Amino acid sequence: MSGEHLVGTVLDGRYEILEVIGVGGMATVYKARCKILNRFVAIKVLKDSLNNDEECLKRFLSESRSTAKLSHHNIVGIYDVGEESGMNYIVMELVDGITLKEYISMKGVLDWKEASHIAVQIGLALQCAHENNIVHRDIKPHNILITKDNTIKVADFGIARAVTSDTMVTGKETMGSVRYISPEQARGGYVDGRSDIYSLGVVLYEMLTGKVPFDGENPVSIAMMKLNEAPISCRMLSPDIPYKIEEITMRAISKEQHLRYQSAIDMVSDLNSVVEEIALEDESETHYIGRRNSKKKKESNRRRIIAVAVVIAILMGIGVYSFMRRGVKQVEVPELVGMTLEEAVLFVSESGLEIDEENVKYEQSDEFEEDIIMHQEPGINQYMNPKKKIKVTISSGKGVVDIPVPSLVGKAYEDAIEELKELELKAERIDEYSETVELGKIIKQSPTKGVKVTAGSSILLHVSKGAEEKKIVPSLVGETIENAKKLVAEAGLKINIRERESTSKVGRVISQSPESAELLKEGDVIDVVVGVEPEIENTPTPTPENSPSPSDVTPSPSTNPVTTPTTPPRRKVLSVQIPEDSPESVLIKVVANGKQIYERRHNKSEVTVDIPVEARNDATVQVYIDGVFMFERVIDF
Repeated sequence: MSGEHLVGTVLDGRYEILEVIGVGGMATVYKARCKILNRFVAIKVLKDSLNNDEECLKRFLSESRSTAKLSHHNIVGIYDVGEESGMNYIVMELVDGITLKEYISMKGVLDWKEASHIAVQIGLALQCAHENNIVHRDIKPHNILITKDNTIKVADFGIARAVTSDTMVTGKETMGSVRYISPEQARGGYVDGRSDIYSLGVVLYEMLTGKVPFDGENPVSIAMMKLNEAPISCRMLSPDIPYKIEEITMRAISKEQHLRYQSAIDMVSDLNSVVEEIALEDESETHYIGRRNSKKKKESNRRRIIAVAVVIAILMGIGVYSFMRRGVKQVEVPELVGMTLEEAVLFVSESGLEIDEENVKYEQSDEFEEDIIMHQEPGINQYMNPKKKIKVTISSGKGVVDIPVPSLVGKAYEDAIEELKELELKAERIDEYSETVELGKIIKQSPTKGVKVTAGSSILLHVSKGAEEKKIVPSLVGETIENAKKLVAEAGLKINIRERESTSKVGRVISQSPESAELLKEGDVIDVVVGVEPEIENTPTPTPENSPSPSDVTPSPSTNPVTTPTTPPRRKVLSVQIPEDSPESVLIKVVANGKQIYERRHNKSEVTVDIPVEARNDATVQVYIDGVFMFERVIDF
């Protein structure tokens, strides 16, 4: 049974396949109905090329089962993982919405507040995954979904880990991913949660400016730009972006991992803080004027809203814009906030929409007069199926005043919870290490002290886990690579190995960074350079048959100038081993000192390919197989 032709069949005697809703380089996605639970689901079926890769399947199944344990409202839920007739598939939550890529294509550049709101939700999803030791590795707008109520859902956790450099697809899929991956992924280095933070930074950059930091004609050129060039400042492309939002974005896309945010929740907190600060500044500027004019405005607001709504309807053609989404015409939702229910029902009827009058909610409000719509779902400028109804919340008049958030920093977590309960507020806890705050006490909070929130709101509390135990960097220079790996593992650290030609230290560590005796966090990485044998040098032998005999040589007059020939380039051979699990045919590219010197397709059966490298000075060489970085080596000439 082919994964591309499943419509009308039933998987595992349970999932009735209804239609294809997406096709990618790695999988086909179907809409299906679970006959047991009578609910709609999405089923992602791996392409045949990946189903035949035993190692890929092992990683895919392991990672998918780990991801299924994640429970977060910003992560697409995984319900089941299965196999039938040689096909491997994942059963997941069916999200009714569009991808962030589609949304950016529709809107172009997003308002910085909306972009920040989306980035915060992605960051919370990544924090949940990272706390469970899962790294996504492929965060991009294509893998982020936006529901009709503007909730963000991050998808494709399992596949990103399962598809390695040896099984990664080429073409548009690779072009799409390489724009968002981190520099360490581009060079084949060590990947951790900070790699996801880099990708989130690229997504935020694109939402704010409409462009990605680095773009080019092919994956190799983009990867080289990531490694060697600095990105253009956000504000140079979009000057309206607040400086602090730019700082957050540019920090997230730092080339060096240690310069980025060290956790997703740190980036989320900074984004929330900036939004709150600017909101408080705006409120303080308008508060006095608003009080003086509030009485007059209440009388005229309703008339003005109705008049403006009519004008908007005329100018925008009744506000209807549609686009095709899974074959259903979508209609743009107009603004209803500020109208009465009767006015809203009449207004939306001209657009072919309806209000859900049977499920109207009523809430107390100090801002809106009684019987005035104060909230709608979907919101203004969103798109919806005209067969569905708009939900509204109507003011029932004045209620309780918003609650100012108390100062909780420095207090014990248990005391903070009790204080929040008395104010009818909730707590959301994030544990993190701190060198200065005692175990169990609050490091920081969001929103901050004094910000007003409604009853039932959640306050994000960062709780100290105490000081993190530091690991001493061992001395590795001069050690064999086996001993170096052992010493690093015993220290609770990780190692990243690079090679350099050496005549005296083959198989031993030449240098390390950081130096010995420095202190690192558990799991941090030590970079080492290991000596390897120099490549064989091919020296051309002169052909004797072209050399003149002594009798044929005519002495030159002593007055003729003596010319010194230019030193010819020297040649060495670089051996490239084709991985055992490669496809039958691979494309090998070699870049020396930033210039491509070799590109040719080879058969897997060749095993090892000898490639000539010519240079007058030392050459730094990078090798790529099928567009994926394999290794870097310095060749001495």
